[in-house]
Amino acid sequence: LLLPLHRKRGQCFVPADILAAAGSSSQEFVKGDGGPGAQRAVAAMIALARDHLSAFEQGAPALPASLRPAFLPLALTRACLGRLEKTGQSPLGGTARLSTLRKHWLLLRHASRGWSPI
Repeated sequence: LLLPLHRKRGQCFVPADILAAAGSSSQEFVKGDGGPGAQRAVAAMIALARDHLSAFEQGAPALPASLRPAFLPLALTRACLGRLEKTGQSPLGGTARLSTLRKHWLLLRHASRGWSPI
């Protein structure tokens, strides 16, 4: 979600191997529109985030109840990733935000049900 801010600052936190596989570099990624390689790198990062989230969700029900509140902010991740993929604009230039009501609903739902499949 902070990608546009980081790009304005000239910062690139996308791993070099992902940038190389997408046909981009850190210098190209932060300049201008980033080119087609930047779009592919963002898509790869979204796919990687989805893989990591799925791995977490599979193991989350086994977390002790005392630790679950620490992972509650992850309840917003799937919705944020979906919003990044659905928006017509590129995540390189603007952020995809969830409404406050949607955020609170997702947090409440996960806080009351835990990480069981929904």
